[in-house]
Amino acid sequence: TQNNLNDVVIHNTGKGWITGSNGTLLKSNDFGFNWTKIELDIDNDLTKIFFVTPQYGWFTGNAGTLYKTINNGYTWENITLNSDEDITGICFISANTGWISLGGKILKTTDGGENWSVQFNNQNNPIYDLYFISDSKGWATSSSKIFKTTDGGENWLSVETNTTESFTSIY
Repeated sequence: TQNNLNDVVIHNTGKGWITGSNGTLLKSNDFGFNWTKIELDIDNDLTKIFFVTPQYGWFTGNAGTLYKTINNGYTWENITLNSDEDITGICFISANTGWISLGGKILKTTDGGENWSVQFNNQNNPIYDLYFISDSKGWATSSSKIFKTTDGGENWLSVETNTTESFTSIY
């Protein structure tokens, strides 16, 4: 492909996925040795991809683009967020519970992405990425700040970083 590639995930089963500009979605079944383009009717840049199991996955993109699969990526369902903001981060800890960041907000779902509620609104700066290690502990990045939650996103505290550098991703 001549499109920019933005994110990659490879599961221990050998299945891999890449998102990219202009609706690029690539799939591998052999740990990334060979890739096949998945034809989607999407023109937006696809920014992130996340699989919580080989069956359950989501990809995100510009202008509120969010898709979900429950069958190893054989089909993808469009999830409508009623937002035109770019989704910059995604993390799920189960097939039902996950978070996305868009603009300065962090949203949470407990039903696989059908419904979302705003948990955090950092009005001054966009949230660039987020990552959870359990249903309670997670982190998010925003400019020169890192935010931490220990209660599933109900409350977020700023973590002192002693830097002015920008944090754009977190794992």
